[in-house]
Amino acid sequence: APVGLRAGGLQRWRRYAREEILQLFGLQFSTGSWNVGFLRQGKDVFLLVTLDKSGQAVDFKYRDHFLSPTVFQWESQNQTQQDSGTGRLLRDHAALGTKVHLFVRKAKKRARGASAPFAYCGEVAFVDWEGDAPITVRWALPEAVPLVLREELQVPEG
Repeated sequence: APVGLRAGGLQRWRRYAREEILQLFGLQFSTGSWNVGFLRQGKDVFLLVTLDKSGQAVDFKYRDHFLSPTVFQWESQNQTQQDSGTGRLLRDHAALGTKVHLFVRKAKKRARGASAPFAYCGEVAFVDWEGDAPITVRWALPEAVPLVLREELQVPEG
């Protein structure tokens, strides 16, 4: 059976801890797979993005940011190529029946050191891409980021 949302499902713009995202999709936590920002599980792909990259190794300083209230630019892992299984999945997700879920947070930690939750931006749609290893992908959001979140999530007017 395909992995489905648990009762109630995800609410756009609500904040979720990594563990809550797992529970909603009936998934098991494993440090290796869930500490990365890209995870595929059945017909669902999860993009978990932290905007503030300070303190991260240079290899992991992906150029992820909002280009406008309705477009998000995301950079794949360094080894990902357009003509790879992952590349084709990203480009052709709609035709393949795969949902891409975007979760964004400003920083990894909250003020008191606890992990910060992610704001759920909804199911995004592939717009275009450029580059190879890594690929820079532009995703269309289902609706504009609400005004109350734009400063925190560093969303430019546009």
